[in-house]
Amino acid sequence: MADKFYNGKGTLLYYNNVDPIETELIDLDFTNFKLLACLDDNGFSLSSADIDTSSKCSAGNFGENIGGLQNWSMTGSGKKIIPGVGDTRLGNNQLFKIARDNEQGWWALFDMAKLSTRVGVGRISQFDESQPNNDNETFSVSITGSGYIGDQDDITP
Repeated sequence: MADKFYNGKGTLLYYNNVDPIETELIDLDFTNFKLLACLDDNGFSLSSADIDTSSKCSAGNFGENIGGLQNWSMTGSGKKIIPGVGDTRLGNNQLFKIARDNEQGWWALFDMAKLSTRVGVGRISQFDESQPNNDNETFSVSITGSGYIGDQDDITP
């Protein structure tokens, strides 16, 4: 039997500033998430701080390493658009304002079937724009959060 693979085209980046950041993952309303418009690429990264410790109880009196605070980031890059009337996607200028105002909210990477989901509270930590000559203007965004990051098992009752 051949393996089935995820196609990255279907996994997109979304933002929700309607549900309060105190909302439990299971109670999030995914209709409140707005799609970031015209992405070419997006990604996710998770890291943990290391805490070195030792005590007289440590095996052989050697140091131990325990996990510390977890930080995560979501990234996206794409082409700048001018949203039309009724277009609910987040365009470049809306993202700029979220970054400028240091607004915190729910961010999610998921496919429509929610088979692969990452969701957490974060803020834009970096926002970039590029205006090349005779080509599409582009943007890139990095979202950073710390603490718990949910997955598809956290949002499915």
